[in-house]
Amino acid sequence: MRFLKNQQKDDIIKQVVGDLNNYLHSLHLASFGSQEDKISKLYTKEECERKLMTIFDRKDTFSSFVKEVYPVEWKLSHKQPSARKLATKVLDTDHVIVDGDSLLSYYFCPECKPHLGDRIIAKT
Repeated sequence: MRFLKNQQKDDIIKQVVGDLNNYLHSLHLASFGSQEDKISKLYTKEECERKLMTIFDRKDTFSSFVKEVYPVEWKLSHKQPSARKLATKVLDTDHVIVDGDSLLSYYFCPECKPHLGDRIIAKT
């Protein structure tokens, strides 16, 4: 597996960077590699690749990675919405967050029918 992963490393990094940019865009932050990006300024290229590979291996999440670099912005974007806003929202699969990361792939089993406000505990 390690040999195959090293052979496909460039493709994996491109895929994870694309997903990271989507996550950063959802938080209204600068894209990875742009001039305003704090991630590429804080970490070396090798450290970034190592972090991205741990995210790909599901040992880490985009949320925790971004939280390290943008703590204030992350905290502001993850404030709990008021109860009034929760009551008006309709629960659908776009609002599911697993371990602080809304970009993870998931599915509901046929018996799982969550209602608005239910906490969903997921196992990856």
